[in-house]
Amino acid sequence: MRKIRKHYALGITLGLVVFMISYLAMLVPGIGYGVLLVIYTVTLLAQGAFYGLTAAHGRAWSTMSFVVNLVLWVTELVQLEHLLEGSSAHRFLYHDDDSYALIYVLGGFLWATNKLVLDKLIDVVIDQSKTHVQPLEK
Repeated sequence: MRKIRKHYALGITLGLVVFMISYLAMLVPGIGYGVLLVIYTVTLLAQGAFYGLTAAHGRAWSTMSFVVNLVLWVTELVQLEHLLEGSSAHRFLYHDDDSYALIYVLGGFLWATNKLVLDKLIDVVIDQSKTHVQPLEK
């Protein structure tokens, strides 16, 4: 249970850090679409930090999990926005400046959830792939 709380707390915290840095970047005069580069770069760095701080497997497994998680995370956020389109929840999340940070909290929550599920799947794969050694008879 402690591991789960750590993942969610760290994911949501890093999501809010990305929000704060992107908000500050939007205040830079004349940044234009350059703000997207800042947001994407900071997001990837935050997600890399998240994986670095919560790594439970070797480098190869963690890298594979990171890439799968990134694809899942982007897909989930895009699908969620598409499903909510036209609803009051969509207006609340995407068009209300006072609640815009909730998108980043949701992103951190989804990132942590995906990581926990992928960790569990990797544990199952590793357990099944271990060779079962029979004890030697004396």
